[in-house]
Amino acid sequence: QLHFLPYRGTTVTGLKIENGVTEMTIDEIVVGVNCGKFANMAVQRATELFGDLESQFHHVMLCLPWGTEPNWIGFAFENHWLSVYNNNWCSRVTLQMHEVGHNLGLDHSGVVGNDYGDMTGLMGLSYRDDDKPVMCFNPAKSYQLGWYKSQSIEWNPLSDKQFSGTLVGVDDYDPSRANSNQIIVVKIPNGATDYYIGYNRSKGVHRGTVAGRNQVVIVEQGEGFSKSTRRAMLDKGGTYAIPNYRHSGKKLVVRFTDLQNNQDEAKVDIYFSTCVPPTCCEGATCVSSSVSDSSTFEAP
Repeated sequence: QLHFLPYRGTTVTGLKIENGVTEMTIDEIVVGVNCGKFANMAVQRATELFGDLESQFHHVMLCLPWGTEPNWIGFAFENHWLSVYNNNWCSRVTLQMHEVGHNLGLDHSGVVGNDYGDMTGLMGLSYRDDDKPVMCFNPAKSYQLGWYKSQSIEWNPLSDKQFSGTLVGVDDYDPSRANSNQIIVVKIPNGATDYYIGYNRSKGVHRGTVAGRNQVVIVEQGEGFSKSTRRAMLDKGGTYAIPNYRHSGKKLVVRFTDLQNNQDEAKVDIYFSTCVPPTCCEGATCVSSSVSDSSTFEAP
């Protein structure tokens, strides 16, 4: 959905750059200098050497040498072209994607008590390995990016009634399946923050997801640049309940009903507790199978 290509060419100042990488020297002492201050020095020096950066490159990644302060690994700016990395962390792919994620408008992915604690995707913790774990973003960030729009839906239980359908992982995204019954993300509107439901299939481009492998993941997030909070990771048969959904007096339930097709398809039901499938059916998609609950979560 988004391709980053290394710059190859000549800058407006006449300097050649090969394979997107170049080096420069700054005649300053590094040790003890604030990382933000030194990054500003680096941008100034790069502008002197290469010309205006923003007008020539979509994204610029600065790799600073060891010694700056405080104890940091990387930082970036929201909806911006610049990300900055501390020494060896410049080669850590999960940190690269985390910081570029900020450039793309994404805030952190966390759990209650830890803003970085959602390890199902790249906007949580970053890792020291050069090229792993291989993974993508959680359901809220995936919906926000719009990369899987043809296989994402917004479902309002108050008007659309019950949802019964099939969720697949991001590696099974196929734009030719638009309007099919294989969904990447289901968004449930909830006012100031919404719920995002996805199947965290450990496969292909998402094979290294650190938490919630092959579970249905439920994440809560507001609009725009907003932190997400993981609310549940469901095994087959597990449920997550939202009491008094949108002040309706009804309990909304998300159930991971079944796992099919060599673990590639998660059957999910979303319903009010007053009408539990398959014995009760409301809405256009309400066809499901019986299941025995194995785990239960409830919204705070």
